[in-house]
Amino acid sequence: MHVEGDLFFGAAELFRTQIQRTCSDPNLKIIILRLKNARHLDATSVMALEELIRVMKQANRHLIISGAMRDVVRVLKNSGLIEVLGRENLFMGNASNPNLSTRDALKRAQEILGFREADVHIYYDPRHSRKGDGGGSAGSPAG
Repeated sequence: MHVEGDLFFGAAELFRTQIQRTCSDPNLKIIILRLKNARHLDATSVMALEELIRVMKQANRHLIISGAMRDVVRVLKNSGLIEVLGRENLFMGNASNPNLSTRDALKRAQEILGFREADVHIYYDPRHSRKGDGGGSAGSPAG
């Protein structure tokens, strides 16, 4: 799933609702949460992420974060969320190659699943793509 924009208290409930809807699929094992363009995480958003991680772990599912930029990683670190997530499930963004972190996150997902090849679905909505974005999947879930 690609998350874009401010993740402060006003957006936390919408974020939680969308994630819960996605997680309702019983076949879902892993969510890669792409936070490349996420900004301004606050305590409410961190708590929503922590709840998501714990719920997924209880259901033997995994959350991987990719594309998180330095300011978002700082919030995740200061809140202790990286320890809850597991450092092996965080792939920082790289401005010079914005898709590198997602590639590494997909490799991590394959490792977790124990497959060399995984059934990966990437949903792309060209109405939300931006020039210079590397053809990303802004606004669209990938799972």
